[in-house]
Amino acid sequence: LLACFVAVAAFGSLELLLLIFDFFKRRRGLYFWSLLLSTLATLIFTIVITLLWFAVPQARFGLVFVIVICYPTLNVGNTLVIYSRLHLVTSARKIRWLFWMIVISSVVFLLPQAIIVTISASPDGEHVRDLYRVFEKLSVTATCVREMVVGGVFVWATARNLKPLIVIKGREGRKMVIYLIIATTMMVVTDIIIV
Repeated sequence: LLACFVAVAAFGSLELLLLIFDFFKRRRGLYFWSLLLSTLATLIFTIVITLLWFAVPQARFGLVFVIVICYPTLNVGNTLVIYSRLHLVTSARKIRWLFWMIVISSVVFLLPQAIIVTISASPDGEHVRDLYRVFEKLSVTATCVREMVVGGVFVWATARNLKPLIVIKGREGRKMVIYLIIATTMMVVTDIIIV
């Protein structure tokens, strides 16, 4: 079952990588870079996870080191993708606190997790594996809360600030707003399932 999820993630990342370079004519900005980095990190992460299943013990530490780099990149990148689209539905001044919440929560939860994972993967790392299990649950919960906050702000700002679009565009505008809200809600529901 896990192999199926890894295969779907790898295929989806590869497809998204091709779409990114096809879609973006100007390759700059937070949206482009966060989307590109989180997609590359997800692709590399799936490859490394697959290699870990078949790895000889001597290669394990090197593969875990790659995971330590990829996991925070895809984790923060996914949140920054959503954050980078917020300026479309609200003013940048109002959402600056979200950027700092993303930065602070990443440093507080992902940096210690990376250190603990690296230590636990070393040959003498047996003593921190229990700490890793506890901190991993804490980190996943914090990540989900962070994404729910960003997604919630996105849904709220979309519903509130795009009312004139609904009036002007009529049915088409309403459908677009509903699609945006459904996509963000699906992300939040997925986070809740993970926790």
